[in-house]
Amino acid sequence: MGEEGVIRDSRGGIARDAARLVAAPFLVKTYRLVDDPLTDHIVSWGDNNNTFVVWRPKEFSASILPSYFNHTNFSSFVRQLNTYGFRKIVRGRCEFANELFRKGQKHLLSHIQRRKPSSSPAQTEYGNYSLFTPISSAQHSDISTGAPSLSEENETLRRDNSLLLLEISRLKNICSRDITLFILQSAKDPPLPDMDRKIQDASPCSSIEDVDVAKDSSMNPPKLFGVPLC
Repeated sequence: MGEEGVIRDSRGGIARDAARLVAAPFLVKTYRLVDDPLTDHIVSWGDNNNTFVVWRPKEFSASILPSYFNHTNFSSFVRQLNTYGFRKIVRGRCEFANELFRKGQKHLLSHIQRRKPSSSPAQTEYGNYSLFTPISSAQHSDISTGAPSLSEENETLRRDNSLLLLEISRLKNICSRDITLFILQSAKDPPLPDMDRKIQDASPCSSIEDVDVAKDSSMNPPKLFGVPLC
């Protein structure tokens, strides 16, 4: 019984050690995408091969992340890096480092452990519902890392708004010009009154009396025994 227990414990210890030596899938995929020479213009190893740099975050999110992680969220990728102890080392550039993440030393990935979420002693709970959830240092780092991408999006929105305002101003100028031309054209060709048109249409042989008669007949309707017919 004792010997079997020792064997069982020994096997369990070996299994636990083997589990510890298996690198996390996230780390393996990250190593593969960094080590791919075909995408060095988007993401590559740093100068000393102990960091990696995301040169084009937008293209990285659009083309590389979906191929390895089935999503396009760069902030989520950075959050995962933080949970495995990666840190951003250069301000203004997406360059990340972990002392066990090095080019040509893939076997070290199994020694990178995932950080456990930190808890605060001031946290209080009511039943199973937490009333206060502390923000870990990894989340703080993720917020600071995501700030440049937010500023880029804001700048893009500002440019789009400026273009829209220019287009609206251009359309207003076109409408104003067309209205002005229409008014000027209408002023050049005013419509003639009916009476003037009748006078102009009269033949040269018509006398002034004939025109007057035409005016009177048009202004006074015919009567029968002093009663207007219409």
